[in-house]
Amino acid sequence: MHNKVQNQNTNGLFYLMLASCIIALVMLHSNELWTMESRWSTVCWLMLRNHDYLHPYLFNGLYFDKPLLSYWFIIGFAKLFGHLNELALRLPSAIAGITSIYCVYRLSKTLFNAKIGIITGWLLITSYFFVFWMRTASADMLNIAGILLGLTWYFEHKKSRHFFDYFIFFLIISLTSLCKGLSGFAIPMLGVVIDIILCNTWRQHLNWKNLSAFVIAILIYLSSFVAAELTTNSHEIQHSGIYEVFHENILRYLSPFDHQDAWYTYFIYLPIYLLPWTILLFFAVKSHVKQWKLLQYSQRWLFIFIITIFIFFSLSGSRRSYYILPIIPFIALFMAEWIYHYFEQNTYAQKQKYKTIIKNSIILLYLLLFCFFAFVQPIMNNLSFGAQQLADKVNQEISKIPNIENRNILLLNSKDNSLVFYLRIPKAVTVTTVDITTLNTIIKQSLQTKMFPIIILQKQDLSELEKKEILKNVNYKTILPPESSTKDNAVLIPIM
Repeated sequence: MHNKVQNQNTNGLFYLMLASCIIALVMLHSNELWTMESRWSTVCWLMLRNHDYLHPYLFNGLYFDKPLLSYWFIIGFAKLFGHLNELALRLPSAIAGITSIYCVYRLSKTLFNAKIGIITGWLLITSYFFVFWMRTASADMLNIAGILLGLTWYFEHKKSRHFFDYFIFFLIISLTSLCKGLSGFAIPMLGVVIDIILCNTWRQHLNWKNLSAFVIAILIYLSSFVAAELTTNSHEIQHSGIYEVFHENILRYLSPFDHQDAWYTYFIYLPIYLLPWTILLFFAVKSHVKQWKLLQYSQRWLFIFIITIFIFFSLSGSRRSYYILPIIPFIALFMAEWIYHYFEQNTYAQKQKYKTIIKNSIILLYLLLFCFFAFVQPIMNNLSFGAQQLADKVNQEISKIPNIENRNILLLNSKDNSLVFYLRIPKAVTVTTVDITTLNTIIKQSLQTKMFPIIILQKQDLSELEKKEILKNVNYKTILPPESSTKDNAVLIPIM
């Protein structure tokens, strides 16, 4: 009987991981860059172009808003493929998403059982927004994978007092912090602290092995920042990575300077991110509150941990909808645990009925998501006029410009950098962001050299240029997307 159950779990894990790989990787390259993806593409493009992997630039300025590791993963795949493309940009997130599914299975196997882990995985890969972030070039899924990997390692080795086990745990969360920020360190540590308090084992972990492992991991975390600091020009020191760790994590949390969404933001977006399984959360919460005294340790830890994560992000002065993403796998585990035990409380006939409903719902949702990402999204991308199509038109014009290597590309107040990713720009050409005053100065200087820049701007800025007569002595060809396009970029090409 034991072997039969073990075989069922092994088969269940195999099909879960196969389905995870398919939904994460199918047509991953097909969609053009989306908002934040353009920042990752620009930073990695400039790293490859400049052969400088310690200093992330967003055109003419150092951009240490995110640590270096997420960029390095992308660059690794770009080197493997021979060039930077959409697939190289998104593969780290996709692999991190697949890793997250496996880690949450292992975590469930340690805390509960393998069946709950398999249910959790299926809930995640049939949730649109979890799959969406698996397929998006950003640091968010890397952060989730690192958090899950760290906690999985901790619970599988928490009875150990060996230096190696302490070190691996701290190394995992230190490297996770090098992907997105210190939330990769804070959230696993919150989980560990809750476990230590509930089990009253804090004295057992007060030893030199733990402390020395922590110190070494911190030194590893700091090494990339120190290397970048030592090779940064003195006039750029205010933008150093070490400063940005404080600025983007501590200062943003305590005294936010942007992204100040309302205090109730996560009450709105958390149910949305859990769709279509949101309703299960309410049933699970109701059940756990009602039976609190009867709950086992693992159930209590998970419930308290979820509440703690929610409070942790809500207390931050800086809030954006997707900051709450690390809580999603733990809520999925919470819901899966409730589903499993709810089945166990029913008769065999009722159990089979509910299993059939859940199984059919999962299959249907998975097939819908697969069809969307494999067929619908690529077709929609091909039918729409986006950055790639606009770049094709611009590339045709750029190829006609003599001495293109002696010209610059200027981005005027541009918030979307995706167009640059699709341009075929000679290495000698610099791409710089400017405001309208700086543009005016550059145009006046160019009247003497006749080397007028290519200008990328938003359509609404064209009227501002006309109003201030900045281009009155220059012949420019305006390339615009069609009226039906949602793309709001315009490109001005100098006519020789």
